[in-house]
Amino acid sequence: MTDRGYQSYQPMRPAASRMLAKRWDSKAYDMHRKKLRSIKPTVDTRPPKTYMHLQLKLKKLQIEEERLANIERDNRLLLEKMSHIMRTRGRVDNANDYKHKSLNKTKRQQELLRITHENQAILKRITAKQPFYDHTEWEKDFDRATQFKNQISRYPDEGDQDFDEEEGDRGGSRGSSRKSGSRSPSQSRSPSPNQKKEEPDEEGEEQGEENSISKDNDNNDNNDDEGKDGFTKERVTSLVAPGDAEQEALIMTNDAQFMKDLWKTCDYNGNGGCSLAEIDKMVVDKGWTFSKPTLMRAYKKTTLQDGDGDAWVERKEFPSLIRNLFLFENLWDLFDDLDTEDDRRVDLAEFTRGMAKIGCRLSPKDAQTEFNKADKNGGGQVLFKEFCDYIGDVLGVVMEDANAKWKEDEKKKEKESAVTQPEKADMSKFDAVENDVQDVLASKEKIASSWKAIDFNGNNIVSLAEIDKWVGEKYPVLNSKPALMRAYKKTVTSAGGDGDFVKKDQFSTLLRNVFYFNKLFVAFDGIDTDDDRRLDLDEFKHGASIVGLSLSADAAKAEFDAMDTNDGGKVLFDEFALWAAKKKITLD
Repeated sequence: MTDRGYQSYQPMRPAASRMLAKRWDSKAYDMHRKKLRSIKPTVDTRPPKTYMHLQLKLKKLQIEEERLANIERDNRLLLEKMSHIMRTRGRVDNANDYKHKSLNKTKRQQELLRITHENQAILKRITAKQPFYDHTEWEKDFDRATQFKNQISRYPDEGDQDFDEEEGDRGGSRGSSRKSGSRSPSQSRSPSPNQKKEEPDEEGEEQGEENSISKDNDNNDNNDDEGKDGFTKERVTSLVAPGDAEQEALIMTNDAQFMKDLWKTCDYNGNGGCSLAEIDKMVVDKGWTFSKPTLMRAYKKTTLQDGDGDAWVERKEFPSLIRNLFLFENLWDLFDDLDTEDDRRVDLAEFTRGMAKIGCRLSPKDAQTEFNKADKNGGGQVLFKEFCDYIGDVLGVVMEDANAKWKEDEKKKEKESAVTQPEKADMSKFDAVENDVQDVLASKEKIASSWKAIDFNGNNIVSLAEIDKWVGEKYPVLNSKPALMRAYKKTVTSAGGDGDFVKKDQFSTLLRNVFYFNKLFVAFDGIDTDDDRRLDLDEFKHGASIVGLSLSADAAKAEFDAMDTNDGGKVLFDEFALWAAKKKITLD
């Protein structure tokens, strides 16, 4: 409490004794320091108490340990199953021969064909449409108006005067009625007082008129040449040839799978030939916009000109039909542009206007000549068939022979000649297999061995795929798909079957059914002389002897009606097998 600058203590307040004042002050200061050291804050700033159960969560650790234990258990079980599968063949046939394919590829291709065809039709209509306003007429009207204005104007504009002089120099090439060398209206009016009147140059005028006449004659000659050469082979080819979008659509016909699916759609009854009605049905189902005349002409060209001459479009002729549909649809669009009255007939006036509309301007004489070429019957009107023949003559292509007629169906001939002399079914190839099958059925050990081979995954049931695989390896002569299907269905639907799989106790029945239905299918195939896997009444009449029956015409008709359960006029193998089972037909 003392300052070094002072020799004695100097109290803050007056005091009688400095020593006492110093003692009292020092004591008060010491007490103040002590209070400061022992003072407590009004607010408790100490950290909260730490509880152990909040820092170490034992329940959470227990749950995590249980979760890890479950994972370890599942992994162990999965590893055991994988090890068992690797050491054995497993319980499931996991052979996967599936080939990746798009589910909507055909639909997208059909939609693309439809869109491209519509776009091509719209493009043709746009490009073939002639403008309503003719700019050359506008220029002629402007020239005439300018000429009239200059004629009635006392002081025409300099720009108009220069324009008239330019028109005069060009000999009226823009439609002006003035000839080269003639004077403009500004030159013909009276001169001003300060100007000297000029005498016209008669020689120059005559020379100008001669030049103008010669130019007009040259223009007429050029127009005549254009009319004669306007409808050439190159021009016709450009009109009927498919455009870029249509060519892209035609490229899709090179897709084998697409054409196969399209053929199945067209030949929906599966007889190997398509009539005009089937083609029309296919076009309607696909949503295509081919016209009826297009279908008729494409059908006739395909069958009579490109095909073998019968009335059916066969599989090998189908690509030609598709190309002909596009060709005749383009011709129909061209014909429809000429047919302004929409009566499906084109007269001379429509022919002339239509040719000019598509860019082939013909003189009246040339138009009459070309029309006579198209109107082959001289009726004064051109039908679509005549128009197609006319275009074919221009292109050097025969669209349809005038004397062509459909010949008698060769398949029908072959069928008639075949059913008259049915061949006896050859069952000798089953002799060795029959002995082997009988040996297997007579021995329980061989039955167990055969069952183990067919049930290679060991699940005590076999599917149709397993049966097909085993029969193909063990007995190739019995590997007939329709026969296997009937044997499989007969076995799984018999007493004790579940309708889906063949059980072990049904294996003997399966073997008997496979053998029996294969022999039955051989007999069915012998009766089916046209190889369409369908029997009609004539085939059954002539082939009933193959199954050991000798029937009259009425009896054969009755038996055929009994087989034909759906009254479709055709008997499939399923119906034939059911009938044979009921009749207990035996085949040796």
